[in-house]
Amino acid sequence: MLKGLASKINSDLIQAFNALNPKNNPKTIKVYVESDYDITHWNKILDRFNLKNVVFDISLPNKTHYEKGKGNIFKNFKNSLGPNLIVCVDSDYDYLIPEANEDSVIINTSDFVFQTFSYSIENLYCFHESLQQFCFSCLNKTNLKIDIASIINRYSLLIYDILVWNIYLYSIGMAERFSRKDFTNICNIKIFDDFDNHFHSSFTCLSDRVKDYLNPLLIEFKEHKDKIDKFKVYLESKGLLPDNCYLFAQGHLILEDVVLKFIKTIVLNEKKIKIKEIKDKCKDVKQTSDEIRAYNARIVENGMLINYIYRNPDFHNSDLYQKTENQINNFISKYELN
Repeated sequence: MLKGLASKINSDLIQAFNALNPKNNPKTIKVYVESDYDITHWNKILDRFNLKNVVFDISLPNKTHYEKGKGNIFKNFKNSLGPNLIVCVDSDYDYLIPEANEDSVIINTSDFVFQTFSYSIENLYCFHESLQQFCFSCLNKTNLKIDIASIINRYSLLIYDILVWNIYLYSIGMAERFSRKDFTNICNIKIFDDFDNHFHSSFTCLSDRVKDYLNPLLIEFKEHKDKIDKFKVYLESKGLLPDNCYLFAQGHLILEDVVLKFIKTIVLNEKKIKIKEIKDKCKDVKQTSDEIRAYNARIVENGMLINYIYRNPDFHNSDLYQKTENQINNFISKYELN
């Protein structure tokens, strides 16, 4: 019935439908999210609160056709929000620049909007403290040559200044001067096959590209130096620091063009190391074949890594996720959902 009334759905309408149900039935709260991956992500988060009297009905913001994205959510539902209709969205730059536009204000002030605080859900799955354990589980071994967490922190330090400039120009209405697409083109990882060198070539190449873009920017906007220094202090108050700024950069860049490129290289090379160990230790061809087959069955192949990383739950330890959890706890308490 709710689907048939999609063009008129709002929190009050859902409350009316809840009132028609038997008293012992849990109430339904409608939740709109941006994409298919977000459905699973936000369902896992909301399930953590173990509410016995509430069912969260999570879907995309489709009214008459298949729609995705934050823009569609707010176009369709920003005037329909309430205790029975909430939305869960990626923050993009809205958390960092909370008054950038009307939607940004709603995201940062409404009781009925939950946000990631990181740029997107993808950044959370790349939380550096969780990635080494993720590599252990993918490879079924712990004695890895490379600590992926330190690699991501190193990457973060390299992109910090140029990310600050990207956010700053967005904040003063000059996003067209340095678009997010430009940022992703500069900050992706183009060389990722130097595993034995701890990705030295990767970082040299990245550092050169960053400098080539940043230096002309510093000259063009030299009168903004004091403002940039103050802006860095402001961003620090929001939780953005040099060693974690990757959490605030474009999410698909960080997941697909940085983290997964590094992890795929690590997995590929560590697998070779493990198979060589097996060959060196086995006493005959049959035992070697059996052990290699058994090992291959226990590990995650590179083609499946993106699916597995979306199952990585350890971002719950991040400070940004705790902000989301606090939002939801406040909502549960204020609207007596326990």
